[in-house]
Amino acid sequence: MSTSERVATAALIVSLLSFIVSLCALINNILVARRDRIVLVVTCSFFSITERGPVVALKIANHGRRSASVAIMHWYSGGHLTEEGSVRLGEHESVVVPIALEHVLRDFEGNVAELIDVWFVDDLDKEYRARNTVDDIEQLLSLHRKQASPLKFEVPIWGSLRRDRD
Repeated sequence: MSTSERVATAALIVSLLSFIVSLCALINNILVARRDRIVLVVTCSFFSITERGPVVALKIANHGRRSASVAIMHWYSGGHLTEEGSVRLGEHESVVVPIALEHVLRDFEGNVAELIDVWFVDDLDKEYRARNTVDDIEQLLSLHRKQASPLKFEVPIWGSLRRDRD
């Protein structure tokens, strides 16, 4: 093997090693970025007998490594949002928000019921809404009408996220 072949082989080995190192760094950056995002899990329970009457309890947990503001919103028939309350969740914190049934389910003309939406606002004031939350609460209430046992559902927000506005 001549000197030029040895130099070419060494250069190939060095470039392959640098490619492998940069690929490992890229994979690490992707995994760290995934861990750093906001991961909110919503669990809903229905309690038919409490001191406040029937209550829907939303347990909102931040499983991510970034803090998030959580706002619980109502859509009214006029088409505007009204905030029920907001909570700031730090890293790996959770909160249980009990909401009276009359605030969750509103009857309007023609027996049309409107349910709450749960909105999540990150540190950059971008608003996100969990998909199927209203459908899940409807299912929760319909199952309660059939049987009086609490039902729970979870919505991993990072997997089923819909950003409605900037």
